[in-house]
Formats: sequence, structure tokens, C-alpha cells
Amino acid sequence: MRRRFLITMLVIIRSLVPTDRRAPLPGRVAGNAPPGYTPVPLEDISLYLAEIRRAVGSDGKLALFFPDCAAPAAPFLLFRLKREGYSDCRVISTGDGLLVDATR
Repeated sequence: MRRRFLITMLVIIRSLVPTDRRAPLPGRVAGNAPPGYTPVPLEDISLYLAEIRRAVGSDGKLALFFPDCAAPAAPFLLFRLKREGYSDCRVISTGDGLLVDATR
């Protein structure tokens, strides 16, 4: 329960105030993600939300999975995506976390 709250708050805060970090996006895997989605582990949330455009695939699509993130973070993720210029944005809440889809 505390972990879910921590992850949700971190996603909300970093969606509103991203850090300015220029570190490479790691290739770590955080649990199970649906096919086609990149899982974002807790320790990499700040990196992904600071440099979200680097997570876009060669086809211009963004597909991220935030494990253990609760639904209240969804509007904040959508705000961040729209501010960055993405279209066709949607966030789906599942029992395991949030699925984020967008197109550049």
C-alpha cells in the first residue's frame, strides 16, 4: 500500500515538475508489462518523465507501463504528454499499474 502511494506521488510530482537530468534511459525491466509496453521501475520514473521523448519508438509511438501506479496520477501524465506535444494520448488504469499510450 505504501509503495503504491509512493509511486503514484512520484509520478504526479515528476509529471508537474520534471527534473533536468541528462542520464541515458536504462534498460532495466520492472516486473511484467503488457506486450509492447516499456516498464518504468520506481528508480527510473524521474528519468523517463524528464526525457519522455527519448522513450518514443522509431514509429513515433510512446508506450509506457508504470507498475503499481494508481489512477489519480493519470490526469497528471496526460498533462505532461500534452505539454510535450503528444497527440492521441491515453492512460489506462489496470490492477497492476498505468498504461500510457501517445503519438508524436
